[in-house]
Amino acid sequence: LKKLDVGGGQIHGSAADFLGDASGELLWSHGIRPERAAKLGRGRVAVFGERTSYLPLPEGWVRRRAFEALRAFFPSVPADGLESLLDSPLVSLKPGQALCRRGEAIRTVYLSVSGRLERTDSPGGKYRSLRPGALVNALDCARGAPSSLSFDAAEATELYAVPAAAFGAFVARYGLGEDLERVNAVALRLAANPIFQELEFLPGFISLCRAAAERRLAPGQELDTGGGYAVVAAGRLAVFGGAELVEFEAAGGGFGEEGLWEPKAPRRFRARAMEECVVMLLPAAALEDKPLVLWRLREAYHRRLASQSHALAFRWRPEYRLGLDDIDQAHNAIFLAIEAALESNEGFAQAFAQASAHFEEEEAMMERLGYPGLKDHRAEHGAYLEAVRSAQAGLDSGEGRERLAHGLKDALIRHTLLADRPYLPWARGENPS
Repeated sequence: LKKLDVGGGQIHGSAADFLGDASGELLWSHGIRPERAAKLGRGRVAVFGERTSYLPLPEGWVRRRAFEALRAFFPSVPADGLESLLDSPLVSLKPGQALCRRGEAIRTVYLSVSGRLERTDSPGGKYRSLRPGALVNALDCARGAPSSLSFDAAEATELYAVPAAAFGAFVARYGLGEDLERVNAVALRLAANPIFQELEFLPGFISLCRAAAERRLAPGQELDTGGGYAVVAAGRLAVFGGAELVEFEAAGGGFGEEGLWEPKAPRRFRARAMEECVVMLLPAAALEDKPLVLWRLREAYHRRLASQSHALAFRWRPEYRLGLDDIDQAHNAIFLAIEAALESNEGFAQAFAQASAHFEEEEAMMERLGYPGLKDHRAEHGAYLEAVRSAQAGLDSGEGRERLAHGLKDALIRHTLLADRPYLPWARGENPS
């Protein structure tokens, strides 16, 4: 059997190129109509939903597939314990038939082995489709709670139906209650990221939850993913491409896809915590056998490259605020003075005066607070003032006004995001150690 995309164009081929193919059967697809296929005298267009068995499945195949799924869900349970769940009956659902409803008492925990399930109560009316291997009602059953979700069969679906009492005894016997709660807590964090949508309840996703490690970042700290992928659980990351700010990643966002697709290339992007930040770090080894996840990460990487290519307009944004009114107002005043340099030769001089006054006040505040990074911060201030002097000299010698202003704005934004945020705990009186 050979299935061929013969819609023509730059991507698909032509049916004429395969008329001499020696395959036993040819199936044409992608834009060719059945009547045209019939005229070719070779091959056909498959009927929607048709099923043809070319090789008999080995005896016990369904049970073995279900066993592998359970082993991913419960890696600490011995084989005979997993097999005990598979002594439960196999049930079949027709398309559209209800599996469970939110709020109903749980009588059964289900493990799907074929077909597809569709969640019917997703927020915003969105449906989430679950492939074979989904384990439904497990956590709610372990908690003794009613079902928290609603699922229907999206197509003909087979499932193992484990009685709730048997599953509860299984959880108790192997002490799985805390493990289920721990995995669920991680799953909620990962599921907020679009990369992992529609993977919940599947064994591959659960294995990622088990592999994830929590990492906490202090304000201004750079995130090292170690070649893996990080999902933001709390706080915000500022993502830079070279020296320029590209975008922000808040809770549910992620960073690190570049390392998975270009592991040996120099890094284009880096990320720093804008505030205290919590991320869930997934190692590359846990992701490399998840093709759908890798494909989505590839798409995310290309989106980030596109964001970088469309450089952000250098305007003052709410995300740059520190939450300290006097300092935020001073930063904005410096920024406005730089913008004035686009129209006036006095702009850079005004920016220098504004920055000098602000830096003196900020350094005096740091000294009062006993901030240990004062020396380095003072050096940062000196470097910025020298950059403003250089911009004025460049303007006087005929350099482009817009390029000079662009550089000073970028440097101020980076200073605000990277250098200023580490002293926030002292400014807030949190008495950090």
